[in-house]
Amino acid sequence: MEKKIILFLAAVSIILLDRVTKLLFFEDSVRNTGALFGLFKDSISIIILLSVVALGLLVYFYFYHSDLGVKIAIVVIGSGVLGNLIDRLTYGYTVDFITLGVWPAFNVADASIVLGVIFLIYNVVKRGW
Repeated sequence: MEKKIILFLAAVSIILLDRVTKLLFFEDSVRNTGALFGLFKDSISIIILLSVVALGLLVYFYFYHSDLGVKIAIVVIGSGVLGNLIDRLTYGYTVDFITLGVWPAFNVADASIVLGVIFLIYNVVKRGW
């Protein structure tokens, strides 16, 4: 039970960090109407649908897997998906404000998704699935 509470608090923390940073940097942000690297630009309905489907699959896999590493990765990915979904439902786009050289602008939710996927791949390879 304690692990579930910690994972829940981690999810809430990631989402709150995402929301607060977007509010702090809103004026200096990029309005991203697309998804990953600009895919589906101006296709908000498709992106929202894919986000909801992704969240549903993540919830399913969270309860399907007993491996803690996989659960952590799912929580981190899901928190990022939910953070960007909140933006899309609120503004019609995501608020991106972090710029690093040649990379497209991104936000905490995007970083959460990428780090979660990397951690998921690590856990899958480690387990030999």
